[in-house]
Amino acid sequence: PEVTVSPEVTAAPQATPSPVVTTPPAATSAPTVKPATPAPMVTVGQVKNLKLKENKTNAITISWSSVSNASGYEVTYTKNNRMYSKKVTGTSYTLNGLSAGTTYSFTVKAYRMSNKNYIYGKSSSNLITTTKPAATKVTASKTDTDSTVLSYKKVTGADIYRIQQYKNKKWVTIASTSSTKVTVEKLAQGTTYQFRVQAYRVVDRKVVYGQYSNVVKVTTQVKKVSPSVKAGTKKATVSWKKASGVTGYELYVSANKSKGFKKKATIKANQTKITVSNLQVKKTYYFKMRAYKVVGGKKVYSSYSKVVSTKIK
Repeated sequence: PEVTVSPEVTAAPQATPSPVVTTPPAATSAPTVKPATPAPMVTVGQVKNLKLKENKTNAITISWSSVSNASGYEVTYTKNNRMYSKKVTGTSYTLNGLSAGTTYSFTVKAYRMSNKNYIYGKSSSNLITTTKPAATKVTASKTDTDSTVLSYKKVTGADIYRIQQYKNKKWVTIASTSSTKVTVEKLAQGTTYQFRVQAYRVVDRKVVYGQYSNVVKVTTQVKKVSPSVKAGTKKATVSWKKASGVTGYELYVSANKSKGFKKKATIKANQTKITVSNLQVKKTYYFKMRAYKVVGGKKVYSSYSKVVSTKIK
């Protein structure tokens, strides 16, 4: 049988899909990022006008000008050859427990707290100062008719001692010396004087005065007289030159050259002789005198004169 073959059907070519074109979205501009503003730098000013406010024998007080933005101040000082620091909030500081007549140095710098940190300013200039020398104790000795000797104890840290005398209702410096003993001369007889002593030292060309000593009162002696004696009948006449500035005289008589003298008379200042009567014939008598001046209600005596003698007729 005849086979009929159907014609081959060729499939239509499949359409190639068009490529998908994706349009990218319009570019969005990136946000502008500003750099962070740095925190302002904290600065602290320098301490100025550091100066001594007060010094004592055992303490020094310093002060300085304030710094506008400071939280406080740090004081640095030397003591016993060591350095110490102390924080304070005010503009002064007192350092206690110091030695008299001793030199100390100080500097101060301001600080400010920032994020729990100390921000310091520049230190001040260095202040060197000295505690006052202590008071000495003065005594008087070897007081004569026109002079006296003042002695006083050496003061630690002192270079010089100035001696002052009270004159015309004020204290006047009469001498300055490095010695611990001085003789004051050209004084008037039978006169009371007052003296005191002050130690001091020089630091950086500045004088640091110490405390004043006690006041010592001195009364000079009265000049002694030089009598002579002349015997008479049952009597003796004692004479002398008038002494200036005295209140009077006292006459002493004895039958022994070295002992037994008794006051025979008190004589006025303008008198220059006296006669002692009722004496034993052919007996030797001995005489001595002393002048006196009343000062402050009390008698200030001269030393005794030499002893003179005569044999009664």
